Amino acid sequence: MRVLQFLRRIELDPSFELSAQYTIYVNAGLPPKGRPPVLSRRYAGEPKFPFDFELRQKDVAFGATKVDRPLVLYVIISESGYVMAQTGLYVK
Repeated sequence: MRVLQFLRRIELDPSFELSAQYTIYVNAGLPPKGRPPVLSRRYAGEPKFPFDFELRQKDVAFGATKVDRPLVLYVIISESGYVMAQTGLYVK
């Protein structure tokens, strides 16, 4: 059985200005665009950069999902706190 796990660091250019409050969503999904997410985790409370995160099997997004290929990792920095935010930053 394959163990799903991502341990990474996100660095943000210091000149990039974030709003006073934001939420980070870290997702790993099926290629080519990473949708739908297989793993998903929400980090709220104004996480600071550089930001270390982990995605593990326990962060599965939609119940049991068979993973038979590499996943695409992407990050959403949402100013509203919602994953489908109108303002924020999407990084793949």
